[in-house]
This record gives sequence, structure tokens and C-alpha cells, in this order.
Amino acid sequence: MDKNAWMASVERDAAERAHDKRVRRERAQTLKTRAAKAFRRGDYSGALSCYNKALEQIKDDPTVYCDRALTNVKLKDYQKVFPDCETALRLNEKSYKARIYKAKAHKELEEIDKYEESRKELEEIFPQHKELTDYFLNKKEESEEEN
Repeated sequence: MDKNAWMASVERDAAERAHDKRVRRERAQTLKTRAAKAFRRGDYSGALSCYNKALEQIKDDPTVYCDRALTNVKLKDYQKVFPDCETALRLNEKSYKARIYKAKAHKELEEIDKYEESRKELEEIFPQHKELTDYFLNKKEESEEEN
């Protein structure tokens, strides 16, 4: 293969990969929209399914990991919150949502030392969100209030 043919092949390959990535992002966006609608309806299992499918399309969007973590908080499946939050933080170390969902999961699992550490981290990094942090971490879920 001569140099020009090889360069043309490389360019075609790059264009195909860029196109495939665009298509995957569009599919993921559609799935994220469906998940958000399901979440707002209280269909957390449906939302979880859509977030899982979105992550099959793209793996580099921290918001999908955060949204799935919150969905698992709502489903009270707290152990599944941590890997999503850790991945979101690797992708965006400044993620407030990843940190607060992680703190909430530690609190609900009664992992007091880890909860206190997470809460302190939130207060140090995001002092401007203290009121929101207090509200979210002290909020009782709907099913808890009914009991």
C-alpha cells in the first residue's frame, strides 16, 4: 500500500469513528431524556434501565453516572451508588452531585465515619451549597415519611 492510499484509509477510519461516536451520543441523549421522564414519574426501575442503556452507548458522561446514582438512591440500592459516583468523579472531579449522592448513601447505610468524611469534604469544597447539602442529606424519602 502506498503512502497516499494509507493516508486515505486512515482518514476514512477517523471519519467513520467520529460518525459512530456522534450516533452513539445521540442515542445516549435520547435514552437520558427517556430516563429523566421516567424518573419524574417515579418509575425509578424504568429510569435505571434507560440509564444503563445510555451507558452502553457512551461511557464518558459524568452526568449519566450521577443520574444513575440518584436513581439507585431512590431505589434504596445504596451499594450501587458508590461505583457510579467514583466514575463520575474520575470524569469530573468537581462534581457536587457525585459527592452528595455518595454522602447520602453512606448515611443511609449508617457508615457514620465515611458519611462524616464525605460531608466534611462537601463543606470544604462547596461551602456555597451548605443549605442545599443540609436539606438533601437530612431529607426523608417519601416512603420513610409515610411510615
